Amino acid sequence: MARYIFHKHDDPLLKYEYDDNQRIEPVYYVPVIPMVLVNGADGIGTGWMTKIPNYNPREIIENLQRMMEGVDPKPMVLKNI
Repeated sequence: MARYIFHKHDDPLLKYEYDDNQRIEPVYYVPVIPMVLVNGADGIGTGWMTKIPNYNPREIIENLQRMMEGVDPKPMVLKNI
C-alpha cells in the first residue's frame, strides 16, 4: 500500500536519517495523495473547530484519477477506526 502513497521515483530525492550508521526513514515523505483524507483530522483552535473524516486510500486514488479525467468523483465510505 505504501507505494500507492509514496512513489518510488521520489526515493532518491529524499534525505534519509541514519542511526548507528544504518539508513532509516527519510526526514520527510512526499505523498502523492492528500494524507489528511487518509488520516483525518480533529481539533479545536481559538474560535475554530475542524473535523475531517478519514477515508480508504484506494477510494481516494480512484476519485483523484476520475477527477483528472474530468469525471465526477464517487461518494466515499467513511473508515471506521
